[in-house]
Amino acid sequence: MKAFIKNLLFILLAGVVNSVAQAQQSVSFEGFVAYEFDIKEAPEALKQQLKQTMMAVWVKGKEMKVSLELPHSVLSTLTNLENDEGFFFIETKEQLHERLAKPLGGKPCVYQEEAHRLLVPASKEANSNNDGKKRVVYTKETKEILGHLCRKAIITLDNGEEVYAYLATDIDLPKNAAHHIDFQFYGIEGLPLEYEVLDEQGRRILVRATHLEAGEVKPAIFKLPSQYERTTPDKLAEMTAELYHNR
Repeated sequence: MKAFIKNLLFILLAGVVNSVAQAQQSVSFEGFVAYEFDIKEAPEALKQQLKQTMMAVWVKGKEMKVSLELPHSVLSTLTNLENDEGFFFIETKEQLHERLAKPLGGKPCVYQEEAHRLLVPASKEANSNNDGKKRVVYTKETKEILGHLCRKAIITLDNGEEVYAYLATDIDLPKNAAHHIDFQFYGIEGLPLEYEVLDEQGRRILVRATHLEAGEVKPAIFKLPSQYERTTPDKLAEMTAELYHNR
C-alpha cells in the first residue's frame, strides 16, 4: 500500500496536473472534469487500487483545484493562477464531506504553501514555452472523447520515453496554467481528456476523462479548509510516508 500511495503522490505532484494545460482559444473554460486511472502491466492488487482512485479538476477564472481521491483520503492542490500562490493538503474522507479537521492517522492535517514550486523546477520555468514546443509533436490522428474532437500528441519526456495525449483543443484554459503542470508536459495546447503518465517504475498509467461539465463552479470549491498547520515540503513528505506506512 505504501508503494501505491507513493506512486499516486508522484502522479499528483508531477503529473496529475497535466490536466490543466495552455490553450489558444479566446474564451476560458470554467467547469469540472473527472478522470479515472487504468494500468495493464501491473500486479492485480495495484490494478484494483487504481480502480478505486479518481482525479477531479475544477477551473474557474484564475483558480484551479486538482484532487486525487484515494480509498481513505483525498490529496488536493489549490492554485491561484493570477498570483501564483498554491497549497497542497490532505483530507480524510470524513473531512472531505464534513470539513472537520480531525487527526489524520494520528498526525494533524497539513497544507503546504506555494505547492506550485514543487511542480515546476526553476530551471524549466523560464523557458517552458519554447522547450515545450520542441517536445510535443501533434499528429493527424483524432478521437472523439465526451463529445469533443481530440487531437493526438506525442510527448517526449526528459528520459527519452514517449507518451501520448488526446487534447480537446476547443477547450481553452488560462494561458498561465501551463506553469502549474508537470514540467515534462508543458507546452501542450488544449485540455487532455486521455493521456499516459509513467510511474517511478516506468509503468504506463492511462488517465481517462469520464465526465466533463462546463458551467459555473462555486467559489467554495477553492476555499482552503480551516485548522490546517503550515509545514515544509520535507516535513510534509515525512508525515505522508509515516501516515501510510502501515496501511
